[in-house]
Amino acid sequence: MVPMLNSALEGVEHPKIDCLMDASELQGWEPRAAWDDFKLGMAHGRQFNRIAVISDKRWMKVAGKVGSWFIGGEYKVFENEADAMAWLREGE
Repeated sequence: MVPMLNSALEGVEHPKIDCLMDASELQGWEPRAAWDDFKLGMAHGRQFNRIAVISDKRWMKVAGKVGSWFIGGEYKVFENEADAMAWLREGE
C-alpha cells in the first residue's frame, strides 16, 4: 500500500487523505505490519484527514487510539460501510 500511496501523492502540494479500510476479515496484527503502519504514519500521518475502518472487533478501536499518536486526522471504527462512507462525506 505504501508505494501506491507514495505514487498517488507525488506532485500534490498539500494532500488531505480520506481513507476507508475494510478490516472486517482481519484476524490480527503482526509485528511486521505494525512496523509498516508506523512508517506510513511517520511519512504521511499529518496528511490524513479522516480514516474510517469497518470492523466489529474491539481491538481495532484500541489500535486506532495508538495510531492517533502518529496520524493527524480523525480515526473512527464502524460496523458497516454505509455509516463509514456517510462519515467520510461529512468531512468534505
